Amino acid sequence: MIPSRLISIGRFSKREEYAQSVYCHWLVLYCSGMESLQLFAPDGRLLLAGDAATEPFVGLYPPGARLRFRFGAGRENWVLMFDAPEITWSGADNALAVAIDGDRLVFPWKRTLTPEELPQCREQLQQLRKLQDSALPRDQLAARL
Repeated sequence: MIPSRLISIGRFSKREEYAQSVYCHWLVLYCSGMESLQLFAPDGRLLLAGDAATEPFVGLYPPGARLRFRFGAGRENWVLMFDAPEITWSGADNALAVAIDGDRLVFPWKRTLTPEELPQCREQLQQLRKLQDSALPRDQLAARL
């Protein structure tokens, strides 16, 4: 298991245009409403140039990434912020990497979702947010696990 620290979970639905830097890991679920998105890797390379035709995806944005975006009507995206120092950006692979027990596992930072997978991912993030927002310590602990 990779030790990590959950920071926050948010659902975003308002129109917004913004540029920002990623300071911890972001697990992103993009559902709808994108007008434009430019995501840059920590080394400055363009990873994604998205627009209204971008299909739903789940992505893991590493610390040091930067993005500029514009979302319009019908926006839905989720961001789960967490710290996991073991997960690092591998510029040579244009992917993420994790070292576990001496082995190095490289995996893609983004995966397009099928129409069947999107509701399942949304439900999992809704449940995590519900647990995190709970006043009960056991629920907050469950969100971290």
